[in-house]
Amino acid sequence: MYVNLLEPQYPYQGPQRKKMMLVIFFCLLIGGALAGTTWVGAQVFGKKTEPKTIERVKPIDTSTFIGKVKALFTASTGSALIVNGDRVNIALLGIGGDGHDGAQLTDTILIASIKPSTKQVALISIPRDTVANIPSFGFRKINEANALAEMQNPGSGPDVALDTLQNFLGIDIPYYARVDFGGFEKLIDDIGGVDVYVDKTFSDSEFPTNDYKYRTISFQKGWAHFDGARALDFARSRHGNNFEGSDFARAHRQQKMLVAARDKLLSTETLLHPSRLTDILGTLDAHIKTNIGVTELLELAALAKDVDTNKVTNIVFSDDPASVLYPDNSSGAFYLRPRDPTLEQIHYIATNIFDEKVSESAKTLIDQVPLKPEQLTDTKIEIQNGTWRPGFAARQKRKLEQQGFRVVSVGNAPVRPIPLTQIYPTNTRNPQVFEKIKKIYNAEVVVMRPSIAVDDTTQTAPTVDIIVILGENAPDIAD
Repeated sequence: MYVNLLEPQYPYQGPQRKKMMLVIFFCLLIGGALAGTTWVGAQVFGKKTEPKTIERVKPIDTSTFIGKVKALFTASTGSALIVNGDRVNIALLGIGGDGHDGAQLTDTILIASIKPSTKQVALISIPRDTVANIPSFGFRKINEANALAEMQNPGSGPDVALDTLQNFLGIDIPYYARVDFGGFEKLIDDIGGVDVYVDKTFSDSEFPTNDYKYRTISFQKGWAHFDGARALDFARSRHGNNFEGSDFARAHRQQKMLVAARDKLLSTETLLHPSRLTDILGTLDAHIKTNIGVTELLELAALAKDVDTNKVTNIVFSDDPASVLYPDNSSGAFYLRPRDPTLEQIHYIATNIFDEKVSESAKTLIDQVPLKPEQLTDTKIEIQNGTWRPGFAARQKRKLEQQGFRVVSVGNAPVRPIPLTQIYPTNTRNPQVFEKIKKIYNAEVVVMRPSIAVDDTTQTAPTVDIIVILGENAPDIAD
């Protein structure tokens, strides 16, 4: 791809120019419009420029990403950013693109919000199977909005998707950035891959291939370096074990990938690599569509410079018992429907996402209602003593039974002592119970089924659903 580096002079020079370039990198990532930053980096660290003359100046085509960023440094500074209720909202839409089944379906729907007065950032993920009212098409899965509009009127997909999201969330969303799988994968390769911490080991044996078959992918807990293909697999997996087989788990991974990509884009490894920056620009110019204008980019850059990216609020709408959605397959297809058909609950969370009490409430909805009695009685728990405290497992058994849990066996762990309490799910029938027990003991999830000490006189049940191995960090609470 040919990139013209000989354009008019720019208002930002020297250290100020470099600082602005760094700010823009982060701003555009949050807004989903990543492309422009690469050209700025290429200008700062790339080829030597030549003296410009009036004859060399050509009109800038702002319909492309390259044009937007070129115009960014020649544009006036008049305010144009749309701020409503101390919020700037941007929809990030991920589609399959050419070569993928359902190429225009939005596989990823994420709203990025920036609060100018406090420089806070919040991310809200909406599952693709959520039912919403799509203008001119009625109640459909929310991921169909872009696709239906594109079939009826090519190019109108993002606008219809925005209208759908605004009605569903009850907030104004003036901006969007839409990227396809190919662009995401190539972007990660362009920046040399990303480093991601995988929270838990899992595998997915039903990962779709382009020839309508399946393959198995797996990930190990811990730090991993992903190239583009691997990163895309990590972000797209929907059928993983170990509680990673849901759109909600996938949304958390996608938000994690967003942060990892930002970190790599801002690294000196990227900023001091002119050819890499040029590759990134070409990828994003070909694979991203956005309505964020030239002046808005500059204002977002100024707005983002003080954001603490370690304190981003992350919300994923889910079908937890007390959450905003519930699963429905009564018609033979799987849907996620709002528990409150008036959408007031969803509107309240989206509108007040920067209220700490509201955001924390939305993130811990599972703790706000008691578990159903049948969930407690159907879940068999085994407790192993991973310490040298006599009778520790038996005391914890009594404590949990007082809360309604069903503990069917106790025993000693084969290895003692262990520092941290561990928990292992033998099945995923009742994830709410698992999460409750995990929270009670602040337990670390393990992926290998623990055995029991061979000299232990207490027999374990032949089948259990959850195994807890008490560590030294577990409080010894007696009756």
